[in-house]
Amino acid sequence: MFSCSRPSRPNGRLPGGGVTALVSTELNCTFREDLSCPDLIVLDLPDFFLINSYLPPANSRAKHWDQKEAMKSLLQTVNLLYHLDHGTIAARKPIVLMGDLNGRIANHQLPGDTLLHFPRHSSDNVMNTRGRWIINSVSNPHSLAIVNGTCFENAQTGRRTSFQKKGSSIIDDAMLSESLLETVVSLSITRPMPTWDHARLQLVLDVRHSHLATEDAPCTSHPPPSFEPSSPIDFMLEDVIAARLTDEMATRQYYGAPFFHGRSIQAYITSHKNTSSSPRRTCAIARSNQTVDVITTLGPTQNALLTAITYFAIHVDPCATLVIHLDSDSTIRSLCYDVGPAYLRGTLDATSPLALASSVLRMRPGTTSLVAVTDKTRETQPWKAAQQSATSPATDPIPFAIRSVEDSLPDWEAPLGEPLTDEEFPKPKVNTQLPPILRRTPKPRSIAQIRRELGRTGPPEDTDKHSESHRGRKKDRALMWANLIDPKPRPMAVKLPELATDFKGRMNPPAILPPLFNQAKYEDDARRATFLPDETVDRSPHHSFSRPFTEDDIIWAKKRIRQRPRNSARGLFNECIAQKDVPKKWLSTTLIGILKPKKPESKPESYRIIALECCILKVLTLLIDRRFREWMEDVDLLPDSQNGFREGYRTNNNAFILRHCIDKTIAAGKCLAAVFVDLKNAFPIHQSSNPLGETA
Repeated sequence: MFSCSRPSRPNGRLPGGGVTALVSTELNCTFREDLSCPDLIVLDLPDFFLINSYLPPANSRAKHWDQKEAMKSLLQTVNLLYHLDHGTIAARKPIVLMGDLNGRIANHQLPGDTLLHFPRHSSDNVMNTRGRWIINSVSNPHSLAIVNGTCFENAQTGRRTSFQKKGSSIIDDAMLSESLLETVVSLSITRPMPTWDHARLQLVLDVRHSHLATEDAPCTSHPPPSFEPSSPIDFMLEDVIAARLTDEMATRQYYGAPFFHGRSIQAYITSHKNTSSSPRRTCAIARSNQTVDVITTLGPTQNALLTAITYFAIHVDPCATLVIHLDSDSTIRSLCYDVGPAYLRGTLDATSPLALASSVLRMRPGTTSLVAVTDKTRETQPWKAAQQSATSPATDPIPFAIRSVEDSLPDWEAPLGEPLTDEEFPKPKVNTQLPPILRRTPKPRSIAQIRRELGRTGPPEDTDKHSESHRGRKKDRALMWANLIDPKPRPMAVKLPELATDFKGRMNPPAILPPLFNQAKYEDDARRATFLPDETVDRSPHHSFSRPFTEDDIIWAKKRIRQRPRNSARGLFNECIAQKDVPKKWLSTTLIGILKPKKPESKPESYRIIALECCILKVLTLLIDRRFREWMEDVDLLPDSQNGFREGYRTNNNAFILRHCIDKTIAAGKCLAAVFVDLKNAFPIHQSSNPLGETA
């Protein structure tokens, strides 16, 4: 603990205050007594200088401490540290300044890039004389950015810090050098008790680990091994990764190639909301100024237009070329650019108007052109007829809604012959002249940014909080989440080589077979396994083990694991099955250890092994798992008593059966024997790639 108290008051009275710093013994910290004074404390850390200051109010009546002297001391200290010679400007050690400065600075922020990227939104818009001094003498000349009221502030942005009888304000500030902005994780401003007249400021930075004591510094792990492609499977993986689909390519693949392009049918489609209280919209579909169909449907404008397109497409010749005029660019782009990626990601709702409209256009053998309405189009008679019919229909509109394409499509005959080639029709089957909206590639996020974003949210909502399988775990999940995203660095209590040795023993078969195992049976099983052929005949009812994977299988897997890769990897997966091999990159697994609850952190066996595997490999194993489940259901292999790992079954069924057996046994006056089996090291395999235990 370091402290700087105020001078003793007259008549031997004790000092009336000061500043104190509590510093962990794990930090390499130096108390700069030469720069500190009453109400001002300076700490020298390896990564920055930390200044904590108190400036008396401008109207303070305290005679034992002059506010001008306090302001002068703070300014001299900041100026000295800022201009301290470190060789170059780039090597200048940053400054963190926090304290009760009794100055109101409104929404001021350091000009330039800081103002552009980290603007302030303060709930106190007053600027007083002390505040102008802070800006003009402390912040701007020394490039100190203000953290209060920026995106770093947790909960409500721009919270007040001082609570007096005459009102509340912001006079407690956190400032730091611009070079430290990327390390900011969060700023918390809280008032733990209503009796406190000032809020508590907690600034969290994510700096490098040089501030940890040398003897407690954790071991650094080796990077995962890199593999150069050497086999055909490895090179095929490289090709799949390189052949990423754009939105246009994905949508073109979704619709497929057309069979016909020629005679065109024009349609002008517009919509109108009936009344402000009605959820229904009226859509007019004008093929000419004399032929207008009017329907009503539910939903917003885009959904109504998509439904009208569906209506039009199923009521005309499927081989004709459709030319549809719309006054909604977003509807056109959704059909021409968005539907393909959504389908491949597995996020396209099969019952949505977009899915239904695109499915009809997909099944049509003819092409479709979507045209954005221009001022010239608005002067045409068909468009005027559509507008008139949508607002004031001459006849009662037809209510129209479909739930599935299969139930609503006419009996279209399958086209004969081959589809059109790219030379015969170079455009996509469903096309438009509107360009796609370019999506900005997100910039890589720093660790500080990721932690800052995670800190603003709770645990991931990937489980049903009302589910019986997760009852009572909400608090445990919240505590685990808080521990995982805690930015405070701590030295490791166990060495990585010790963890690697323990993990290797837990993940591999023992050198000597345990005495409980039947040695003769084990050896006989191993001998029998050598007679198994490389390939067997697939006699499953649906050829579950030899049927190639399809695009629908890949989309199902993506939905299942909630991942969003865009590439269709069915060809690569089928080749892996055929070659009985996978790319070497997929077999690199990173292991981490998570401390078990209430276990000593210094013992390697206290850590639960978590394996981070290749996501593409997990997709393949999920598909294989699905085929095994399909086969077991087909041949009725699993008894009803098997409740674990089965969709639609719950393990609490077993608990209920056990309780029933206990009650029945007690009632009969008999003894019940129950065996609870847990397999240890059930799937052992390990090949160390370095001393720290990354596995392959």
